[in-house]
Amino acid sequence: MKNILYTIILSFLFSSAVSAEIYKWVDDEGKVHYGEKLPNNATGKAVETIKTKDSVSADSQAGFDAYKKGDYETALKIYRAAAEQGDIMAQFHLGGMHLKGQGVTQDFKEAVKWYRLAAKQGDVEAQSNLGYMYIYGKGVIKNLVIAYMWLNIAANDGNKKGRQYKYFVENKMTVEQIAKAEQLARECIKKNYKDCG
Repeated sequence: MKNILYTIILSFLFSSAVSAEIYKWVDDEGKVHYGEKLPNNATGKAVETIKTKDSVSADSQAGFDAYKKGDYETALKIYRAAAEQGDIMAQFHLGGMHLKGQGVTQDFKEAVKWYRLAAKQGDVEAQSNLGYMYIYGKGVIKNLVIAYMWLNIAANDGNKKGRQYKYFVENKMTVEQIAKAEQLARECIKKNYKDCG
């Protein structure tokens, strides 16, 4: 087997109760690999890295790369670590993985949790998806007013899907419900998406 030169970066992934380690290494062909274990022929010294905003974003991108390859287990671990440190992209994708059951058991409540965190940081896709979850009561109690609130916010920020869902749910609501949802949306925006439904 070819002798491989490895550069090892040790980073910690935090889940809700236990921290796990994931390793990143580059082989002699320049390909980046991730995993819980290093290959047996790895050389070099493991270095603990301190997470910065840039390294969290890089981890989030690594999660996306793993996701695109269909390596949901690695993507999930990387996304979880980045999401728990506030990375919006990781939170959004983690919500999607729970929604679709990719690498995890499908869990609508967990999807809502991650979409809500990203939505409250201003991610319009997460706001739109959160609105969708409220329309159909997936992971939350069905609530057209809260659904319309999130969809209205996303639509106002130019989200096409938010506009489509907004018009769909609007036909199922009373004038009073729409007015209440629009008021909640204005209040939510004023509070910079904090303490919203």
